[in-house]
Amino acid sequence: YRIYFFDEEKEMAKVYQRKRDFKVCGIVGVCATTREEFVREAFSMPTEPLSATIDLVGVPAIISAKEDSKIADMYAHATMAAIDGMPLVKIGRRKGFKCERCAAPDIMGMMFEESIAPYLAGRNQQVICSKTVKICGMGESRVAAALSDLISAQTNPTIGTYAKGGEVHLRITASGTDAKAARKSIKPIVKEIKERFGDKVYTTRESETLEQHVVSLLKRRNMTIATAESCTGGMVASTLVNVPGASEVFNEGYITYSNDAKHKLLGVKKKTLKNEGAVSEACAREMAKGAAKAANARAAISVTGIAGPDGGTKEKPVGLVYIGCCIDGKVWVECYHMNGDRQKIREITVKRGLDMLRRCIRQSGEE
Repeated sequence: YRIYFFDEEKEMAKVYQRKRDFKVCGIVGVCATTREEFVREAFSMPTEPLSATIDLVGVPAIISAKEDSKIADMYAHATMAAIDGMPLVKIGRRKGFKCERCAAPDIMGMMFEESIAPYLAGRNQQVICSKTVKICGMGESRVAAALSDLISAQTNPTIGTYAKGGEVHLRITASGTDAKAARKSIKPIVKEIKERFGDKVYTTRESETLEQHVVSLLKRRNMTIATAESCTGGMVASTLVNVPGASEVFNEGYITYSNDAKHKLLGVKKKTLKNEGAVSEACAREMAKGAAKAANARAAISVTGIAGPDGGTKEKPVGLVYIGCCIDGKVWVECYHMNGDRQKIREITVKRGLDMLRRCIRQSGEE
């Protein structure tokens, strides 16, 4: 089955003006039968649209358009008049055929799953199933490299990699004569991925976020938690309390931006602040331990770093972050060098902190 894109809005305007004359507009053909193929092929299209006369009857299509553009409506009607039987691709309030080439992969994936996959299922006797594996602590390129042998040899199932704001999500998709057969072929691939990435895999549930996983883990271990934050300014606490039911495990949160606050509220030693500095392993360690003690919590996470754009030095550059985690009195500290602007560094720090907390809780339970 073919999925066609019009490269830009101007191409869609040409179609509306000439309606049935598809010879004058650039049409890019993308073959796809799975979500992964759809997103991958769409993002590997040439810069310039291909000019060709192509038979569009009976195939799904997505056309570039702005959300509220009137031409999207006009084009939808023109297309339906010009091409008998072509199904419209829609998501929610989006009208006509909509998806810009530069659109986020997850939006294109949603279009495939909600509109195109059902269409293909109706034309194909086989059933398509998928499974998601979520990884934290590794970049997309490293994950893809670690799976290069599986990806290069893939036929059915297929593996798609997607960067998701500090995480990498893998979607394993397979087709079979029925859902049971498709899921059976997915199972060994998921097992192999788990073996390769170990504790970097935090869930295989599509709808579960990292913060939901952490809150659930705290509940299962009957743990309460406190947060002590400097450069993130409460973002770790905010992310946790976004999870319904977080009140069962979240005790207190401290935003200790100044050295005085770190000493007064968390008991960080003045000697540590003077000799090691606020952005140091020793400070992160004392912050985590102090937060756990002050809040009477079994678990605590601390963050101290330099988010920029100012404040960095040669010894301690912008992006340097220390994250501490205290579980039942035992403290771990990890050092990170983040890239990006101030907001990006802070957002990634939250992900790294929650991931570290998750790993430390699991590790403490295994000892």
